Amino acid sequence: MLSKIVVLIDHLEAGQAQDLRKYLLTKTYDDSDIFKVFKYLVGSVKRKEEQKSPEYIHAKVFPKSSKKTIANYLSLLYNWAEEWMALETVRQEEFTLDHLAQRWLNKNGLYHLADQTYNRIERSITEEKKIDLHRSKIRAQAMFDQLFSNNPAREVLPKETYIEMVGSFRQYVKAKLLLINTELHNWGDINNYDFERCIEENEKLINTIEADDTSHILELLLAMIKDNHVPSFMVLKDILLSGRLVAGTRMFVIIGRYMQRMAMRFWSMGLIKDVKVMHDLLDFGMRTGVYFTNDRLPSVVFHNVEVQQCQIADYDATQLFIEQWIDAVATEDPEATQALATAQNCFYHQRYSEIHLYTGRHVFPTFNQKNLVQGLHLIAAFENRENERQIYEIALSSSQNFLKRNQQRMSKHLFDSYRNLITFIKAADGKKTAMPNPDHISPLLYRKWCMELYRRME
Repeated sequence: MLSKIVVLIDHLEAGQAQDLRKYLLTKTYDDSDIFKVFKYLVGSVKRKEEQKSPEYIHAKVFPKSSKKTIANYLSLLYNWAEEWMALETVRQEEFTLDHLAQRWLNKNGLYHLADQTYNRIERSITEEKKIDLHRSKIRAQAMFDQLFSNNPAREVLPKETYIEMVGSFRQYVKAKLLLINTELHNWGDINNYDFERCIEENEKLINTIEADDTSHILELLLAMIKDNHVPSFMVLKDILLSGRLVAGTRMFVIIGRYMQRMAMRFWSMGLIKDVKVMHDLLDFGMRTGVYFTNDRLPSVVFHNVEVQQCQIADYDATQLFIEQWIDAVATEDPEATQALATAQNCFYHQRYSEIHLYTGRHVFPTFNQKNLVQGLHLIAAFENRENERQIYEIALSSSQNFLKRNQQRMSKHLFDSYRNLITFIKAADGKKTAMPNPDHISPLLYRKWCMELYRRME
């Protein structure tokens, strides 16, 4: 089994490894044995696992040290790395350092400086009038630490300050529970799991607490996810694009990601038909980093945003989009990921005969990519069924078997969308049953293509 520090280093981006290196040099010196172990591990990221084991490091790299010494070095390096991770998180969270400084100053009797720090936090948060869950928490905690200290200033504070402190904590709890319930609905939908009891218990608490601006926004988010509520989606879009939320915060990114997912869902259900809505969200997400994680674009997000791009741009412009962003995608196989993206581009620009050039030559690393490939390959085979009937029938059978094997891995929405697509294609190919109108099918994968096919065959 690999040491924890090895696993961590293997997953660090180049910039993160450099930052960790700088931090470790505050703990030790460049020529120390423990730092030499760290440099070896950084340089061995692409080597085989056995070359990163404590036994190999002892035998081949530092034979003069004992096995126990090497084990201690690896353990201590991870302890220091944990400190670095915590400090990096604190530095990245707005106002957290200020709040911790306020707490330290009050604890050590520097009340005048503590007052100045608290007032700066309070003023910065309230004057900007932007909405963020983390800011709500910091404001509540800063007020709490100011009141629950030996600071003489608290003796002259009016009782309304205590009431405000209580209210700020209650509203933060309400907002947090709303966000939790939203994810319970979202995760439950994706994984076919019912969190009803847990959600109901949270609702009992939520309903006892007065709402504020933050919880109002999160109520819209919950309605959008829970009930497929398009009006809530449209209001949230306006809030997001108007700059009322603090850019880059967890709440900002979470809402942006939910919006992207639901935009695609509503589009597939025919509940949103305005291309400008998709364009505005895509442009906003790419500009503000909503879709990125640690400056990398997850492959599932990349394929989703590329579909949005296909809705608003021609084939050549979308290819440029793919080429522009492929190096930013976090994927085990960039070549396969780019091939799938090109297949998507072919599909959305009616170049069906080219799809198989990109879907049949790679082993795709993720389930999401395998799922996308199945649907694209089936549609391409259907479009060419007059010339290659056997290939179409094999593709249809393969898609049905894929759906059956993976039902438990799919959300109910995705499973139903995929099943309805297969049913529609079979009806379009057959002569015994009337071809259904896609407007009457929901949910439906590749709805626009289905509508175009329906019009052609009608």
